[in-house]
Formats: sequence, C-alpha cells, structure tokens
Amino acid sequence: MKVELIRPAITFILLAVHHAADAFSRYPSRDDTPPYALKCPADKYVIADPQEVGTRVTWDIKADVVFSDSGSGFHSKWLSPGSGQPGDYYTEDGSPHIVVYSARDRANNVIDNGCSFRIFVSVVHCAYLGAPINGYVTCSYGNRYGSDCNTYCFPGFQLAGSPSSRCERNGEWSGARPVCL
Repeated sequence: MKVELIRPAITFILLAVHHAADAFSRYPSRDDTPPYALKCPADKYVIADPQEVGTRVTWDIKADVVFSDSGSGFHSKWLSPGSGQPGDYYTEDGSPHIVVYSARDRANNVIDNGCSFRIFVSVVHCAYLGAPINGYVTCSYGNRYGSDCNTYCFPGFQLAGSPSSRCERNGEWSGARPVCL
C-alpha cells in the first residue's frame, strides 16, 4: 500500500513508526521472570555414624539441584548463608538442618530460596544395659549405636556367657546377656 502525502515530514514520521514497530517484533521483550527449580533433593533422613552424634551427608549439586529459566537462560546458583555444603558433618543437635539454594538468570532475575530441603539426623540408642547381679559393665560410648560394652564379675564370681556386647544399628544389643555365678 502506497501512501502519498503532500508533506515529506509526515511521510518520514510514518516510515519511522513502521520501522520501529518492525524492530520490536524481531526482538523479544525484556526478561522479568526469575529462574525456577526443576529438581530439588527430597528431605534426607540419616542415622549418625557408629559411636558418633552425626554423619557426613552428600548430594550432587549438578544432578540434584537443577534450575531452569524460560527467558534469558539460567546463569548461576548458590547456597544461602547458613546452609551446609555437600559432605559437611551434620549432627543430631540442630536437626533438622535446612539447606537452601537460590539462583540467578542471565537477565539478573533472582529467585531466593528456590530450592530447599531438610536434613534430619538421628542417633540410635539401645536400651540401658544394666549390670548383672554381682558384676558391672563398662561401655565405650554409653548406649549409643556402635558402643562396645564389656561385662565383668566381682571377685569370687564367674562370668557365664559372652563378656562383650555391641549396640547395633537396629537399637538392639548383640549377643545374650551374661551372668555372674
């Protein structure tokens, strides 16, 4: 369609508006949308190591914590202050521990706390291991998982049964309880 105008200035304005509209249609609009979590670890329930009150907990940052972006593209992710790192030692004290990741896209849009999960640490305990009549018991770590206990008899008494017992992961003592005869 040809537009004929009497004044050249009006023709120039119409052409400028036409070219500006064409330029906007070729380039995407500004990205105002933050990235989002595609994958985030589930809460982790772990048992403290034998004779310990905690354990090291790991996860794969690249495979387990994944962000994406629908606009300019994903740029970076980071742990929020106070979050533990993969491989850190997590204890029962302070459990659950909260791990939080945030992310930024190439347009500098940020999602704070975009991925979070909790680490629950529990210490397994066995029932109190009482001493036999006419004897006593010593344990390396009380009644905590992995603790080794030895039973002894007072002078003049003989031990019947195994002197050693260990607190197992299932919360039970190994072996039968000895007696002092």
